Amino acid sequence: MNEVIDLLGGEGSTNVLLIGPPGCGKTSVVKGIADRIANGKTDIESIRYKRFVSIDTGSLLSGTKTAGDISEKIDKLMKDLKGSKDIVLFFDEIHNLVSGSNSDNTSSIFSLLEPHLIDSGLQFIGATNVSNYRKF
Repeated sequence: MNEVIDLLGGEGSTNVLLIGPPGCGKTSVVKGIADRIANGKTDIESIRYKRFVSIDTGSLLSGTKTAGDISEKIDKLMKDLKGSKDIVLFFDEIHNLVSGSNSDNTSSIFSLLEPHLIDSGLQFIGATNVSNYRKF
C-alpha cells in the first residue's frame, strides 16, 4: 500500500497497474488506500484529499444498445469526474476493457476512455492477473 501511495502522490499524473494472481489482494490494497485517505492516515499532502471511484465495465454497458449510447455515457461520466478533481479511477479486472465477453462493446469502451485517461489529469489504478497482463 505504501508503494502505491507514494506513486499516486508523486509528481505528475502517475498511474498504477497491480498485477497478481486472483485472490492475492489487489482490490484489498486499493480499498485499504482509500480507507487510509478517508480516515486521514496519510502524510502525503498531494494524496490527502483524493477520492477513489471504482469503474465497473458491466455498469458502463448496462442500458446501452449502440456505440453512440456508450460514448455518450462515458463522456458524461468523464465530464463529471473531471469537474470533481482529485479523483483516482479504479478498474478492477482492467483486461475486460480490452478482452471482455462482448468484444465490440468493450473495445469501444477502451477506445473511448483512452483519451480521457491520457489527457485528463485523472489518475487511475488498474488490476489484472499475470496471464491477462501477458496476453493483452
